Amino acid sequence: MISILIVDDERIERNGIELLIRRLGLPMEPTQAENGEAALRLLEQRRYDLLLTDIKMPFMDGLTLAHRARELYPELVVLIFSAYSDFEKAQRAIQEQVYRYLLKPVDIGEFRAVMQACIDDIERQRTGREAQDQLARKLDSYRRKEAMLRSCATEPLSDSQFRQRVEAMLSADDEAALTADNPAVLKALALIRENYMSDISLEDMARETCLAPGYFSTLFKQQTGVSFVKYLNNYRMDLAARMLCQTNRRVNEIAADVGVPGESHFIALFKQRFGMTPRTFRMKMGGQP
Repeated sequence: MISILIVDDERIERNGIELLIRRLGLPMEPTQAENGEAALRLLEQRRYDLLLTDIKMPFMDGLTLAHRARELYPELVVLIFSAYSDFEKAQRAIQEQVYRYLLKPVDIGEFRAVMQACIDDIERQRTGREAQDQLARKLDSYRRKEAMLRSCATEPLSDSQFRQRVEAMLSADDEAALTADNPAVLKALALIRENYMSDISLEDMARETCLAPGYFSTLFKQQTGVSFVKYLNNYRMDLAARMLCQTNRRVNEIAADVGVPGESHFIALFKQRFGMTPRTFRMKMGGQP
């Protein structure tokens, strides 16, 4: 549901707009204010998705209200509702501020079209905010994991405490796999799980998902919170950590199993991820060096 604040000093105009919204079945929850000052007080108390305001009103005109409202909420969708004579005077200001407009008297077809345009603006904003929130959650999840790993390497933990923290980190769900929703990224994540032991590159993933490498790289980071290379390396090192805990395989064998050529390169990546060598990690986890 979209919240709309209807501002006009004429009650009949406000009621008419609200009635029209209901008759057209628009997904809106209306609130009314009789002038700009009253509307601003309401805006200071809560956020609205859409501000529909007349221009000519006592105490505070509609353009001043729109400007003040945008100071509070820069992304607020604003719809100017005015008579033709008033609109001509305010046309330049409306265009400069990227306000939508609606002329009095209301034409129902125009009203429906303009309101739908406002709804589309609001839905795009919501989608953008949801994507930002999702990315922020992913980044927070990765930061918590990284902090947990740093604490394992730097805090004076007993072997038992160390094992508990590492096991909790390794058993945590893959945040990217749970929250990514782009088909190309989901396909890439599945390909990583199936082919991590092979020599796979960003260019390979871009080709498999039919995207340009640069675009794929940007999209992958937007969806997962980390670069493709970092995600792949972390995925491989987490698998290697499980193997170190659960098997007696040699370090060079585990390196080959997770797709990292060369023991020295594997040790460097593992130390980057866990803050210690695979041998030290295995000993702390209770295994044989």
